[in-house]
Amino acid sequence: MEEHGLKLSLTIIDTPGFGENINNEGSFLSILKYIEQQFDEILAEESKIKRNPKFQDNRVHAVLYFIQPTGHALREMDIEFMRRLSPRANVIPVIAKSDSMTPMEIAQFKKRVMDDIHFFNIPIYDFPVDPEEDDEETIEENNELQHASVHSHWQ
Repeated sequence: MEEHGLKLSLTIIDTPGFGENINNEGSFLSILKYIEQQFDEILAEESKIKRNPKFQDNRVHAVLYFIQPTGHALREMDIEFMRRLSPRANVIPVIAKSDSMTPMEIAQFKKRVMDDIHFFNIPIYDFPVDPEEDDEETIEENNELQHASVHSHWQ
C-alpha cells in the first residue's frame, strides 16, 4: 500500500484459539513476546553503524481486539490482556459478530464494555481528529473507524 509517496505494509497476525484455555497465561505471554521481539529487532537494526536498507519494520502498531458478544461486559481475560497489550500497541476493541445483534443490543453492549474499559483504566486507541491539521477526508475516515469500534458514541 502506498500513501503520499510512502510505502506502507500491512501484516495481519491471527491468533486462533486465543482465550479458549482455562489458563490463558501462555497465550498472553507468547503474543506479548512476539510484539516485544519486533521492537527489539528495530532497536538492534537502528543501533547498527551500517543499517540494512532493505530492513522491514514489522512492529505491531495496532491490535484489533475482538470481544465476544456475550451480552454482559468484558470478561476478566479481556480486561487483563488489554491491560498488558496497551503499553505495547494501540488497542482497538471491536465487537466480534456484531451483525448477529440488534442495534439496541450493540449500543447496550458497547456501553457496558466502555464502562469496564474506563473503570479498569484500560487505554484504547482514540482515533484523534485535529480540525486544524486534518483534511475533511481524514476526519471523515476517523469518524467512520470510531463508529465501527467499541468506543463510538452513537446509539
